[in-house]
This record gives sequence, C-alpha cells and structure tokens, in this order.
Amino acid sequence: MNLNMRFYQNFAATTPCATTYVAAATPLTVTVFGRTVETSAVSSAGGVTAVCMGQSVSLSTTPSFGVPPYTYLWDPGSVPGSPLVATPTSTTVYTVTVSDACANTAQATQMITVTPITSNTGNAVVCVGGTTTLSNPSGAGTWSSSTGAVAVVGPATGIVTGISPGTAVITFTNSLGCYATTIVTVVPMPGSITGTATVCVGSTTTLSNPLAAGTWTSGSPAIATVGAGTGVVTGVAAGTATITYTTTGGCTATKVGTVYPNPV
Repeated sequence: MNLNMRFYQNFAATTPCATTYVAAATPLTVTVFGRTVETSAVSSAGGVTAVCMGQSVSLSTTPSFGVPPYTYLWDPGSVPGSPLVATPTSTTVYTVTVSDACANTAQATQMITVTPITSNTGNAVVCVGGTTTLSNPSGAGTWSSSTGAVAVVGPATGIVTGISPGTAVITFTNSLGCYATTIVTVVPMPGSITGTATVCVGSTTTLSNPLAAGTWTSGSPAIATVGAGTGVVTGVAAGTATITYTTTGGCTATKVGTVYPNPV
C-alpha cells in the first residue's frame, strides 16, 4: 500500500493552517494503529451446548476485521473449514483458530457437554396379561412403546403389560432427548392343563399342555412328584398337590392333583 502524505505543522508565529509544512527531508516516524482479525464467540445451531451420546452439533464463528479471505481450523482434530459438525463422545472444549490473508489469527472456544444415558434394566420377557417393570437409573424421563398392540408401558412407571404375543421396543427418553431401548418379548400363556388329576399312591397319571417346551413342577413332592419334561405324576402319599406347568417368561398354568390311598 502506497501512501502520499503531507504533514502540516503550525508554529506559534504562524497563522493556523499556514502553507508551511514539514519538508520531505525531515525524518518522521509514522505509526498506524488498527485492528487485526477478530472472531465472534463460537455458536451452535439452535444454541445447543449439551447433547446426548451419539448426537451431533454444528459449530461456527463469524470473523471480522483483518484481510479476507479467512480460513478456519478446529481442535481437537485439526479439522479445517466452518461450520464444524461435531459428534463428541465425552464433554469436549472446541477451539477454532481463524486466520486472515495476512496470517493474523484469532481464537474462540465452546464447551459441548455430553450427557450419557445408561441401559434399561428389568426382565424383558412378559406373558400375555402379565406385567414386568423396566427401570433406568438416569433420572426422570418418559417411557413409550413402539407397538401398543403387543405391549403397553406406563409413561412414568416403566411397567410393561403384555397384550398379545410378539415383540415391542420399549423406549426411555430423558429431558434432553437421550434415550435407551429394550426389546420386550410377549409370550403366550399356556393353555389349561389336561389329563386325569387323580392317582393312587404308587401309581401314575399323565398331564399335558398344548403349549410346548414348558417345565412341570409339584408344589408338594411329598404327596406327588411330576417329571419335569414329561408331565407324568406319581402318587407318593394321600393328599393333594398343585402341579404347575411353566413356560418361557414364567407364564404358568396349574392343576390340583389328588392322591388316594390304596385299598387295605
């Protein structure tokens, strides 16, 4: 940049703005004060400064003064350009360095807080008509079901009720929109137990259920035992025993069996 300047000088004996001026040979030192590149604070789209784990945020800054064009370099990562789309995995301070065409620089920073959310806990299998309770230790939030025809859930309680066989995604969402999901399986209730429920001491009778792959148990083995995989009941002593058939998810059907003494 070339400057052509005349420096006028007034003396006490000279009228103001006289034509007397400092000669070119007079040594002068001229200091020019100005502003180099500056940049605004880092801003995020929507003013977001806290995100959930896995969410992204767009960061930008606006430079001024200096000599354009400007270049941008973001740390961590030495990522060029603006805006920066960041997906932090933990709370991170982002720093942008703005440079102008004369290599003057300015910096600005922004902290983005990452809010983790823990997994839901609780039994993910429930019988039709039964309930199971899910919970999340992250604090206050809302529960929802992807398939209300299969399972519904209390929005504030996490209590899941099975409606029909199938699967439903149960989601817990906190105040920041962070969420955790659990796939709940709803299994059918076993049908009624069929077969003769009376037997003599030392004899056997066979019980069955239309829903396969369950397990048989006796509430009173001293009265009657039952084969876990067969449903064959053996009378041990006179009395009554509750025979239970249990399927996946703890769904049960019961039948009271009576054991008679043998004739003397």
